[in-house]
Amino acid sequence: MAQEKIQGNEKTKCTLCGLCKTSCPTFKILLDEAISPRGKAILLKRDFPSKHIYLCTMCKACEHSCILKDIDLIEKIRDYRKELVDLGMSTDSNKRMIENIRQTGNALGVVEKGKKIELFCC
Repeated sequence: MAQEKIQGNEKTKCTLCGLCKTSCPTFKILLDEAISPRGKAILLKRDFPSKHIYLCTMCKACEHSCILKDIDLIEKIRDYRKELVDLGMSTDSNKRMIENIRQTGNALGVVEKGKKIELFCC
């Protein structure tokens, strides 16, 4: 599906060993293999479009804990997210953030003293 945009057969250098799982904050909370860094790497390698790819904080903890020195998982997740948006697979939170940026220049929108700020996570 999104294959045409990702150059070559190698979508990520990840070897799927799973050592990254223990450092991933999203995995630590949700304990779901599908949203672990390895799960996301499998989605990328199989070119399987899924909103699970948005369940990443982009903190790079997985890359820092990886034994490979030039792991590229976060860069590939970022690229794949762009492709999913092009395919119309965006999250409501992402749409609201983009609209806020267009209207106010701020992802949080208009911030007023005493008003609860809506945080956009995952």
